[in-house]
Amino acid sequence: MQAIVVTFDRLATRLIGCYGNEWIETPNLDRLASGATVFDNHFADSVGQSAGQAWFTGRHSGSPSLPVSANNVIALLHRTGVATELRIASRSQLCGSESLNFDRVVQTVGDDGLDVDPNAVPIARLVQSAVSLLNEPTPATNRLVWLHAPEPGLPPEGFATLYFEDFEERGMPMTEVPRESWSHEIAVAAGSVSLVDHWIGELLSQINVLSQQQPTLLIITAARGRSYLEGFLAESPAARGATPADLLREQEVKSPLLLSIQGGGERFADFNSIRCPHFVQATDLAPTLLDWFGLTKPSGFEGTSLLKEALSVQSTRKQVRFRDNCRNLGLRTTEWNCLVRLAEENGSITKDVCFGDATWPERVQLFSKPDDIWDVTDLATQQPEVCESLVRELASSIE
Repeated sequence: MQAIVVTFDRLATRLIGCYGNEWIETPNLDRLASGATVFDNHFADSVGQSAGQAWFTGRHSGSPSLPVSANNVIALLHRTGVATELRIASRSQLCGSESLNFDRVVQTVGDDGLDVDPNAVPIARLVQSAVSLLNEPTPATNRLVWLHAPEPGLPPEGFATLYFEDFEERGMPMTEVPRESWSHEIAVAAGSVSLVDHWIGELLSQINVLSQQQPTLLIITAARGRSYLEGFLAESPAARGATPADLLREQEVKSPLLLSIQGGGERFADFNSIRCPHFVQATDLAPTLLDWFGLTKPSGFEGTSLLKEALSVQSTRKQVRFRDNCRNLGLRTTEWNCLVRLAEENGSITKDVCFGDATWPERVQLFSKPDDIWDVTDLATQQPEVCESLVRELASSIE
């Protein structure tokens, strides 16, 4: 058996067709999603410097834990004979990758830019390297191949201008935007997503061949999402203003998560074409990999296997919590997104800092879910009892 994990530093959920986008072309991701499990409520654990760490530790970033290298999922797989390889693209920011115990780590080098060949951008070089690896004779042992890419950057001009006509029809001509400012435009960002989709398609073609030889688990996700792009997509004044510096807005912590099992026959047929509404989080990736390779989750792992979550009638979670670089905490329930700014800029996260002084109501934001997609309307002053309940819940989760 083998598993292939494709992760990005950042990827906006609402820029992908299978997540509701109707004008950006992502045919390969959409085709994959049509026969896979799509998780609609996948949240980051952290959007700070530790973003992505929970993938390997299976623990929330605020939990007391061993060093990343001591008990991560890669080390556990290694001990049981699973071959592991990481291929990481230049410019990507995978936290602690040097200490994750992969049997082999290969860095690929690519460049972003309007004048760069589409075959030389970071995602292209990464996929080319992966296809070369997957073309090699299949090893006798179980294998994990992990591919990590940066956030899509400024794409080559052919992709950067892909949606200019659409924006002309919308009354937002890109001809009036200086070329040096294109990196800030949603039309150009849309082109970069289509470029990523193209290369995902190249990878999927190779995986389809490979899965004829042995069952293959494929997971595609990102450490975090993007919010400022969706503000433009919504095309409403309120949404355009919903781009604060606050890092815990929902579209920042929400990211895509697709899970596909190919070549598994009837045993895994139930995982085809599932739309899973349950709350899932970055901490669930490590237990999923252990489950796939038939290993038991250690007691210290806080996540749940996605293989179990996808088929579960009820979610194992009623809420998810997340944080940034020790400044803000967030709690998302089915009805609310509650954000708490800490009292001290560089203070440690403790119950006292979160809830222990009289200023806490001034440091809380509350947004109604699922209606307020962009976290525009702060209801904290109108719902003080809800705020108090959620902040107490958040404080109780702090060790």
